[in-house]
Amino acid sequence: MRWLRFVVLVACFAGIASLSLYPLLIEPASRIPGANILTDYYHFHWNYWWIRHAASIGLNIYETNAVLAPFTSSLALHTLTPFWYPLWALPEPLLGTISAMTLVFIVALTLNGTVLYAFLRSRSITNGWALAGGILFMLAPQIQIAVFWTNLNLLGWFWLPALMLVWDQIVRIQRGEGAKGQRTWFWVAVLGTTVWAMVLTDIQYPLFAAFVVLPYALWTIWQADEPRKMLHLITYGLSAGAIGLALLWIAGPLPYLLKYDRAGLSSTPIERAVEIPFPQDFLS
Repeated sequence: MRWLRFVVLVACFAGIASLSLYPLLIEPASRIPGANILTDYYHFHWNYWWIRHAASIGLNIYETNAVLAPFTSSLALHTLTPFWYPLWALPEPLLGTISAMTLVFIVALTLNGTVLYAFLRSRSITNGWALAGGILFMLAPQIQIAVFWTNLNLLGWFWLPALMLVWDQIVRIQRGEGAKGQRTWFWVAVLGTTVWAMVLTDIQYPLFAAFVVLPYALWTIWQADEPRKMLHLITYGLSAGAIGLALLWIAGPLPYLLKYDRAGLSSTPIERAVEIPFPQDFLS
């Protein structure tokens, strides 16, 4: 029954995601996200073409001379977002890149709703309120705007509650509440892998996690009733971070981020930055 409820729940979120994107589903040959303005919606389509092209002929996906030939450009700071690539690459030969990208949208929205629902339920929020929270989260303006611009990198907000869910498993085991046979280091490895996958979605997410996940983790550590348990939790957290960094070094952008030459970068002057009047526009 638990699995049946889970399947029904995921189907519910997937149905709501499909309804919110119905124009893309009923007219896939003529509809793309956005408005009647020139946008760079094809940016991520190029990303995934490039990943497939590079992988098929043995090129490095984080360095290319296809931008300003014959010079080699680094894509370490580019929003490459390889996390969603497999989901696009599998249906794309059959459906085409537009429909494959729409599938990514639906799965992303479904994950946002489902994972937040699971986190709220784990914090003893009632089923109805958790369902409402998941729906509000998956249809949040930030996520809708990300779909509007085909910003796949900004569709992965589910990583924040996912990190807290996995961390909670470690805390429960440390408190002696975990199921028999569960091993703490297994969940530490899962946490590190989740960090790795999150950064493969976008290198901005560690900044967001610092303001959400880190305070949550510190709060749970503070609640530990013994200094020994607090030390263990800190060790597990640091170990998960180390696993994530190791994975990013082996299969990620970390080596190219570290050797990226920032000397030639020209930052936008502050007087040209987008102005947001305070406080009225911060509220709206």
